[in-house]
Parts: sequence; structure tokens; C-alpha cells
Amino acid sequence: MRMHPIHLRPDVSHIPRYFDARNKREWQGRVSGVSDQGWCGASWAFSTLGVTQDRLSIESLGNESVRLAPQHLISCDRRGQSGCQGGHVDRAWQYLRRIGVVNEECYAYESGRTGQVPVCRIPHNANLFSLRCAAEEQ
Repeated sequence: MRMHPIHLRPDVSHIPRYFDARNKREWQGRVSGVSDQGWCGASWAFSTLGVTQDRLSIESLGNESVRLAPQHLISCDRRGQSGCQGGHVDRAWQYLRRIGVVNEECYAYESGRTGQVPVCRIPHNANLFSLRCAAEEQ
């Protein structure tokens, strides 16, 4: 997937006053809904994964539609992150690029019910096969 650069001095004449990705015709059905983070302040994880899921779906023309696991990020990305007490989107992106995350079916979200961050249960160098995670149905 090709990511376009961020322009620090954008041409404001090319930026619409209003934009709703859900209404962009060619993105219909490819943009995630709102997720409830419950009693856990982990918007850094939810927003990062929401953008990632949407980009995968949009770029693959809907062929790659997956719900990524925020609990994986919250519990396992501990480098400069504070779990349910907040975190940094840029560090979450780095974790995604270096390590990746499994799907929601493989690592269910639980911090929203408790406000607690369980210990990471994904071994380093694990993958969906070694974790015995089922692929998500499309």
C-alpha cells in the first residue's frame, strides 16, 4: 500500500470545507464505523487501527476487510505508551510497521469493560498461524 506524503504547507484552495468519508461513493462500505473504547482511554490505538483498516479496505477495493485488535496494541505496545491512560499515534504506527497486529477475533478487546490493561499474550515473532487464530470471515 502506498502512503502519500503529508504536506506541511498545504494549498488550502484544494481542501474542502466539509468532508465525510462515509459519503464518498467509491468508499461506500469500506470505512469503519465508530468503535466504543469503553472505560479505557485508548483513542490512540482505536484511531490508528481504524485508519489502517479503512486504508486496507479502500486500497484493495474491498477485498481486504479486517477488524484489527486494539487490545493487541494496548497490551503489547508498551514503548512510550500508557495503555488505558493514553498513548501516541506515531508510536502506534511504528509498532504496526515493525511488528503488526492480529485481528479482533484473535485478540478480543477487554480493557473497555475493566479499564485495566492485561499483560500482552502475543509472543514475539508470533503470527496468526502459530497463535491458532482463525481468519476472519468476510
